Amino acid sequence: MTSDTFDLLTDASELTGHSFDTVIQLWAGAASDVGSEAARRALGVRAASQDELRAKLSTCVPNLRIAAIRLDRWHAGASTAADGFARTHAGADLTTVGTDLWLSVRGYWAIAPRSNAIAAYRLGHFLGLFAGVTWSASVDKRRYALTGYRIDGEDRVDPDSGVVIGRASDDEVAALKCLERHALAMPTGAKNPIANLFTA
Repeated sequence: MTSDTFDLLTDASELTGHSFDTVIQLWAGAASDVGSEAARRALGVRAASQDELRAKLSTCVPNLRIAAIRLDRWHAGASTAADGFARTHAGADLTTVGTDLWLSVRGYWAIAPRSNAIAAYRLGHFLGLFAGVTWSASVDKRRYALTGYRIDGEDRVDPDSGVVIGRASDDEVAALKCLERHALAMPTGAKNPIANLFTA
């Protein structure tokens, strides 16, 4: 790596709060056909640290215990994990939404069952909030989400069918607005892709 490239990476990392690896992937995303707008947006704002976002959420939505899950890149491949849910893919890109996002983010994770909501992320970019989450029993120290619904504006949406099933609570709406306003610094090289955005 040349010193000029290193300086560019350093400046971008300091400006955005992202690791070098995340910055490089966002630069590549900004030049691609899929998710370029989201990548450019992510590069244009400073990512909150996990502690910063945890503090904001604990103030505005103390009853939601949100687990942030960093998804790997989208890759196709049929599989059935120990949770029994058939998948045609894993991971996400910067534009993954709806059922595709739910199938990726619901598990199979080494996670404690204390969280009752999931915030999905790819390269620090917020993809969606799922609340009403309950977790399976531990299998090989891993769990998957048994239940959950996507928060879409002021609605609760069944993540499998896309059907509106009710109105979101005030806390759910407030959490969605808070998460939409912030990118999250989640190093792609970190061993654990999960960050608890709650304190209790």
